[in-house]
Amino acid sequence: MKRAYRYIHRSEVIILNNLQWTKPIPVLNMFSSGGFWMANRMGINSVDDKVIRDFNVYGIIKYGLSLIFATSAFLVTYSYNIPPAIILAILVFYLVEVHFLFLFPLIIDKVKAPLWSSVKMTYSVGLISCLMNTMAIAQYMLFGLLEPHYPYKKWYTGCLAIIFWYQDEVRNRI
Repeated sequence: MKRAYRYIHRSEVIILNNLQWTKPIPVLNMFSSGGFWMANRMGINSVDDKVIRDFNVYGIIKYGLSLIFATSAFLVTYSYNIPPAIILAILVFYLVEVHFLFLFPLIIDKVKAPLWSSVKMTYSVGLISCLMNTMAIAQYMLFGLLEPHYPYKKWYTGCLAIIFWYQDEVRNRI
């Protein structure tokens, strides 16, 4: 989790100087708008229609699979009256989601087979390390939504942390 805090801190410094980056994204365009935001932070000022389509398609796949597996884990454990069903569901959500941790930056870099490439990169960095650091970043992001003045500041800080992680430790491996 040391990695998570290092990248969060690095991102906080930049986000605090660029609060205009922390505006809400429309829910109906969250994947394409979020992907475009990430592309801008990676120094790419325009993306083609295919990349925008990929943000939407792969975003639905990534979070759809994560939600399906998390819901299934919850329903199975809850039906057997296992008390920590919600905790297991959250863990399963992130265990699935972390496989696609670097998906959007890979799409931005126009890597072929971005789903498979993201899975390979996650295992290359280390599945457990990715899981623990991602959960730390996610916790930071989600609790940030409760802040009244800049509710999206920590969300975007977490997104930028993932970009830095990708640029520092993954991009040179593809």
